[in-house]
Amino acid sequence: LVLILAFGGGRWLNIHFYRIPGFDWLLIATFVALPFQTDITILGGIYRGQFNPLPQLAVSFYVLPFLRLALLVVLLTLGYGLIGVVVATTAATGVSFLLLNIHYFLSQDNVARKVAEPRPSWRTTAALIEPSLWMAVGIFFYGSIRTIDVVVLGLLRTRKEIGAYGATSTIAQFVQFFPQALSQTLG
Repeated sequence: LVLILAFGGGRWLNIHFYRIPGFDWLLIATFVALPFQTDITILGGIYRGQFNPLPQLAVSFYVLPFLRLALLVVLLTLGYGLIGVVVATTAATGVSFLLLNIHYFLSQDNVARKVAEPRPSWRTTAALIEPSLWMAVGIFFYGSIRTIDVVVLGLLRTRKEIGAYGATSTIAQFVQFFPQALSQTLG
């Protein structure tokens, strides 16, 4: 998706729908965070499978938002405006991805890593990959559904109204923290 946007898709959207200066680059910079966020979500599934959801929850609900907020304050104070918001979001996601992967790597049992395991058959490998495909589709559709309203409204309403809607929508996400915390044994 990033490559499609980088090689003409973002420019096409900028010309035909969103006539905002630099929109194509803003869109590309936003979508650069997608692989990082997907990896954070997949590692979250691994941590839950190990009955240890705390690292992923700490990164997703504390490190990422606070880092994003700190970067936003700095970049907006320096006058970067919308590009500052996009850079802060993408950078915070990248750093969170890096921290969670470092934690995952360091928390693995080094002794178990040295033991050679037999290579699984292709059938076993396919059976292991199948849930990942469904998870990837689920992550894609959740993210699309979560943001498609803002994209569609961008065609119909003013920037001020979209900003107000986006802020309200983000605040409404806090409501989901409580049931998620309860479902992740943190309750």
